[in-house]
Amino acid sequence: MASQVLESLIAYLRAAVPRLQNSATTILDEVALVQAYLELMHIRMPDRLQYGIVADPESLGLTCPPTTILTLVENAVRHGIDPSEEGGRIDVSITTFDERCVVEVRDTGVGFHESYDGCGTGLASLRERLHLVFAGEASLHISADPLQGVLARIEIPIRKDLP
Repeated sequence: MASQVLESLIAYLRAAVPRLQNSATTILDEVALVQAYLELMHIRMPDRLQYGIVADPESLGLTCPPTTILTLVENAVRHGIDPSEEGGRIDVSITTFDERCVVEVRDTGVGFHESYDGCGTGLASLRERLHLVFAGEASLHISADPLQGVLARIEIPIRKDLP
């Protein structure tokens, strides 16, 4: 077990550390970072967290600000899965259409609390980064999932290179 945790931690750090100073990263690199993070969280709560990641192959070379997807996934774990006694599932979906890239992070956790306004520090920072990079052409929406949990959705214009 300890070696599995160590391997997952090393994979996460290898994915995360090189990107911390970059102004942009690729969807492929974001997926690797999210995969490593979710593996660590699954080790932490093996009976309480399931996950899946599906990305259109054409989306993998696109660029986005670092930790764009990771921020949504961390929120899903922290605010959705962790507080739930049963745990839940997180699904990440990345698609492209009509010159846009759409990232959806759906969780089956506890859902919104009455006091939740979708403006936590992580989401506020992500909204600001999306606005700075895409000059208002990107959007971030957080909503209650009709079935259970929360759906976070980002739409960004397709760009192969960011400043």
